[in-house]
Amino acid sequence: MTGSVSESQTLFDKHKMSNRSQILSLQFAGAVFFALALTAAQTHAQPRFEYRPELLHFNQSASRLVWKLKQNGQTREVAQSYVPASLSFVLSPRTNVELATAAGLSQFNQTVSYELNGLSDVRFRISHRLSGDRWFLGAGFNLPTGKNKLDASENAVVNLLTENILGFPMQRTGVGLDAELSIAHALNLSDKLGLGLGTNLILPGKFEYLANDSAQYQPGARFNFNVMLNSIGTPVKWRVNVLAQFFANDKLNQQNFFKQGWQLEPEVAIDWRINREWNASGSFRYVHKAENKLLGLPTSITPPAHFYIDNSALGNLMIDRNFGKNTALGLQLATQAYGKSNQQLSRATIGRVGLRVTQKFSEHWMLGASGVYAVGKAEAGELSLRGYSLAFGLQARL
Repeated sequence: MTGSVSESQTLFDKHKMSNRSQILSLQFAGAVFFALALTAAQTHAQPRFEYRPELLHFNQSASRLVWKLKQNGQTREVAQSYVPASLSFVLSPRTNVELATAAGLSQFNQTVSYELNGLSDVRFRISHRLSGDRWFLGAGFNLPTGKNKLDASENAVVNLLTENILGFPMQRTGVGLDAELSIAHALNLSDKLGLGLGTNLILPGKFEYLANDSAQYQPGARFNFNVMLNSIGTPVKWRVNVLAQFFANDKLNQQNFFKQGWQLEPEVAIDWRINREWNASGSFRYVHKAENKLLGLPTSITPPAHFYIDNSALGNLMIDRNFGKNTALGLQLATQAYGKSNQQLSRATIGRVGLRVTQKFSEHWMLGASGVYAVGKAEAGELSLRGYSLAFGLQARL
């Protein structure tokens, strides 16, 4: 059954997505940077491949995330089944090419049911390592193969998928033609101390976002700078990381529309190898968000003044038990506190508990599974949150 969604709400939904539409690019750049700079600070507990792939590296996983939101005696349920896949080819000993896409099946149920199903865009990345693996250069594109023009019922689903605190991996099936450039450098300051530096520039493409409408949305360019200091070769490893993000103006129909405030994210983390069997790790991250600004609006559209959550804090503790070099079982405890927002969910606190298991069968195959249960409150305690996720993943290296 299809319900009605107002034009102003549809724009609001679309605009919340703008902060998340570039996350996949950021995750790619961040993952490569940390692989480069944190080689000596890798978590002890998890089984890992001992060599780089000679030909290709394949990742395939599937997950199910479900949230129930209760307020004033009414319950809303939003769920997503997510199936991502990535394939990395080795072009030369120092050059890799990666292709990635995903499928998503999302539902929102209240008095009526809505769905958003389909494939995501395809991401293409090429990376090259220089100078003894101390320099990294990367470039990539988001190819707009997914569906970007959504109808009212699909935008009703997007309205909840784009809530930052819920953490859905696919907030939208398609955006524009994005381009990305990355550079990172890692060096040893001493035998015990390492330093990593990285920058990342994302240039999003414009796209039409409403079915039966030619309005075009252009997310602003994003520049990121990352500095990380980490210990090397000690039983208790630590790292301190600071990520700064800066944003250009978003445009609606080629007119400046919205200015996202700059963002600063300091993080501290520790990894303690207690003995051969036990390992503990923890992290704490704080997100400081500058004020967002509306730069101009069509007279018929009045979305809220702020689209993104204010200052937030996230803490995580993981305890792992090794069973030889190929099997690990882990317990995760996490707490998250989110600041003010003019989205539906404001001033939220969420606690999570999870289990994970990893099994390496050989230097070519590894399998993992995890489950997480979460509970929390939002809107000054008036809205209760309960959710769970299940995930399975396969890695192959040849």
